[in-house]
Amino acid sequence: MPYGVLDQVKSRLHIQPTITTQDDELKRMISEADDFIDSQLGIFVSIPVVNAALPIVRMSNRLAAAWFIYWNTPAKERDMGPVLEIKKEIEQWVRAQYGKRTDTLSENTWGKAAGGILGTEG
Repeated sequence: MPYGVLDQVKSRLHIQPTITTQDDELKRMISEADDFIDSQLGIFVSIPVVNAALPIVRMSNRLAAAWFIYWNTPAKERDMGPVLEIKKEIEQWVRAQYGKRTDTLSENTWGKAAGGILGTEG
């Protein structure tokens, strides 16, 4: 079950729910957003998360909308900044919620041993 919600992504993009011409593309963007979120959550918890918390749903919606805008902007005008910003927020949220892992690694060695969420730790 996806985290992102089509009607909520459409709302973020100011697309009327009754307009369905872009639904397939929006669903692909939601799937990509969910895959990214799962790649971050999967470090700490079993995925996909069942009954995902509201912040996960919102982050998926935001990332899907940002990717949609990026890919629907003329190539010369594309700005990856918003996508990267949301991805960083997701990484930080996941780390804040699930990052204290003490079962097999100490807090001080988690980033070095596993490469961390951002891949820049250690």
